[in-house]
Amino acid sequence: MRWLELYDVTDSHPRLFDSPETALRYLRVHERLAPDQQQHVLDTLEQQQRCELSPPVTRKSYVLKYRE
Repeated sequence: MRWLELYDVTDSHPRLFDSPETALRYLRVHERLAPDQQQHVLDTLEQQQRCELSPPVTRKSYVLKYRE
């Protein structure tokens, strides 16, 4: 299984997710990501294996990437 790590600039330990969908569910609830923003995250992850999110899209800065 490939894990996804979500790093928040205020936390030194990442949150782990078992799929892009579960990571998006977390971001959708905590950051209220719009559907077009969610699709951007999925597309970016697929192409680059990581995605950075920051204000004004989210309240905090995040890095979502596959665990190595």
